[in-house]
Amino acid sequence: MKQQSPNQDSINTYRSLIEGKSKNIDSRLAEDNIDAILRSRTKINDNIVIEIAKNFFSNNEKYISIIAVGGYGREELYPKSDTDLLILIEQKKKQSLKRSIKSFLAFLWDIGIEVSHSTRTLNECLKEGKKDLSIATSLIESRYLFGSKDLFINLEKKIFAINEIEDLEDHKNLTKEQITVFKDSWALKMARVDLEISIRFSG
Repeated sequence: MKQQSPNQDSINTYRSLIEGKSKNIDSRLAEDNIDAILRSRTKINDNIVIEIAKNFFSNNEKYISIIAVGGYGREELYPKSDTDLLILIEQKKKQSLKRSIKSFLAFLWDIGIEVSHSTRTLNECLKEGKKDLSIATSLIESRYLFGSKDLFINLEKKIFAINEIEDLEDHKNLTKEQITVFKDSWALKMARVDLEISIRFSG
């Protein structure tokens, strides 16, 4: 089955859709609170990103997971802010999906969605999360959008697992008290993650 290649007409259609819905949301500024407006912006973005991802990756859905992270993951999509995406891929598809990922990201930019992204395998995510707590935090705040649910669930469980952060005791910038607080926080989050995942994907 051949995947569709978006053309200029579809780019124009998406741009018009985004501009129209954004104006509609802006008109509600005096009526709605900021949280409701940010959630509305996020929902519009989600729907468009998911629809476009289907066009580019329908034949490889089980090898890729597109995940909202950072502010976008928290459903805080402010006007002019980037759409933060993690593109999680199976190691064996890392090279073969390069061109499709590049085209997917270029198309999002073409229609007015400014993407800040990283493309990583599961092992790369865990490695970077151990080195940089800001990356680990970004992954904690992630939301599944499209693709393999198994890949996403595996990442969630791994990043929450205490044994993945044991080496934080060697982190020179953290005191023992900070390490204890950090681990306790992650332990509580890990206790919730199974419930959150089961609710998210139930039915």
